[in-house]
Amino acid sequence: MKQIKIAVVDDSKAYLKIMNILLTNLGEDRNVDLNLNFFASPLEYKINNSTFDIVILDYIFYQFPSNLNGFNLDKTTKIKNSSTKVIINTSYENEEILHLANEYKDFIDKMSNKEESSGNELDIVNKVSNLIDEILEIENKIKW
Repeated sequence: MKQIKIAVVDDSKAYLKIMNILLTNLGEDRNVDLNLNFFASPLEYKINNSTFDIVILDYIFYQFPSNLNGFNLDKTTKIKNSSTKVIINTSYENEEILHLANEYKDFIDKMSNKEESSGNELDIVNKVSNLIDEILEIENKIKW
């Protein structure tokens, strides 16, 4: 069974705890070995030398410089490993976000809005589940 490495980078420790529960349940439900890594600091994530199959990035990290945001981290992530699937997860939806999403579109696989619905965590889990399917499909093609 292939292990899928996932990183979640968000400055909300409560959100990280929720994602830990939801992603652990997803791995169990799908019978997939998920190696989950959680980072409350974008700096901690950036200096980490690990590569991941899937990375979920918050857009804004309030206690850090504005250039240390999800869009800059997605570019760094893709440069480190172009096959990493990146989800930008934000509670903002304005012209700035739309502009940045367009500017960084080559580095983003999926976008999710935290405020779009009260069930955002489930939206994220569904997007992660879809990316797991893509990764496993690629793995199966390689085996054949």
